[in-house]
Amino acid sequence: GMAIGSLKRLEAAGAGEAARAFSIVSFSAVALFAALFAAAIVNVKKPEAHKRLMLVATVSMLQAAVGRWFLLFLAPRTVGPPGPPAVPPVLVSVGPGIVIDLLIVAAMVHDRKTRGRVHPAYWYAGALVLAVQVLRVPISATSAWTSVTHWLVALSP
Repeated sequence: GMAIGSLKRLEAAGAGEAARAFSIVSFSAVALFAALFAAAIVNVKKPEAHKRLMLVATVSMLQAAVGRWFLLFLAPRTVGPPGPPAVPPVLVSVGPGIVIDLLIVAAMVHDRKTRGRVHPAYWYAGALVLAVQVLRVPISATSAWTSVTHWLVALSP
């Protein structure tokens, strides 16, 4: 919904190719959250796994908020004639990703200190989060991803 609307607005403003590439961050974040949430629901009768999967799902959604901090404090301020909106490269999602990964690592350390070992749910869910963060960078530059964005925009009203 919102990700497609944002993509349409950025395209209309002249930032089409960059907007299509960066849209992988939003779409993959939603898919990642949905997968982790579904895994947590499937494990609702296993409270130790369920609560850890819910925590990782929630933390995964913080990347956008952390990214806004990075934007606020690190984005260059430019003054000049108006042009197409600046869309950052997908690579800028790596810094905020590291911050949220550290939150997951902190939870894993807590597990190790309190239980003597890290619950497997953290290993699997954490690996999935990391894989999405790493893979979105090269995938965003492919023609396959561009085709997916065209398809998603065509589906929306």
